Amino acid sequence: MTALNTLLVGGRSAASWILGLALAPFLCGIGLWLWWRITGQFEPLTRFFQFVNPLALVGLATCQVWLAARAWREFSASQTMWAVWAGLTLAAGAQLAGTAIAQILAARTPLNPWPVLAADPMVRGFGVTLAGPVHLSLLLVSFGLAIAVHRSLGWHGRLRWHDVVMILAATAFVVRQAWDLVALYPEQMQTPRRIVPWLTDPLLLVLLILALVLWRTAGSLRGGLNGLCWGATRSAYF
Repeated sequence: MTALNTLLVGGRSAASWILGLALAPFLCGIGLWLWWRITGQFEPLTRFFQFVNPLALVGLATCQVWLAARAWREFSASQTMWAVWAGLTLAAGAQLAGTAIAQILAARTPLNPWPVLAADPMVRGFGVTLAGPVHLSLLLVSFGLAIAVHRSLGWHGRLRWHDVVMILAATAFVVRQAWDLVALYPEQMQTPRRIVPWLTDPLLLVLLILALVLWRTAGSLRGGLNGLCWGATRSAYF
């Protein structure tokens, strides 16, 4: 139980580091954007999107795979949560692969070892599909399994009124996006490779609902590690 012990002892410290690593490139980008607006110098912002942003996204995705895999290893194949974390690890792997393809291999950046790939839109489409619909579909399966496991243990919870408001607001956004797609880009509805990336928003909506259900299901343990875990998931998809 080495990983679990590490989490118990230094989990909050690790969470702070992860938050800091996520905020650092964001703040850097905001600072360079302000510099561009004030001075008119766009080159530093261009360099940010060529170097810092792709490295940060791939780095965070790599960290996600590592953490999910460590949690997965804490369960045996006979335990029901083993399948949950197996799915979460596979989802993280799909996001890592998709991010690396879309942000580096399919981008015009000096980080790209094969620049010729950046000229092929199919390469970027494949990366976006992996990091989007494939990644989110694996998360959907994992969240559904987690809810089933929790309820089998007698943990139940109901959505609150503000959860419903949140879901309705997200639903309105997704419906509007779908309407724009049908009304403004009708030709894309006939091309599967164009439609698949647009599935990201509906999948995120379903994930938000499952994350809220999962959080409420673990509500009685909200002050413990289990509640904190699924509470963080809810916040991420909000």
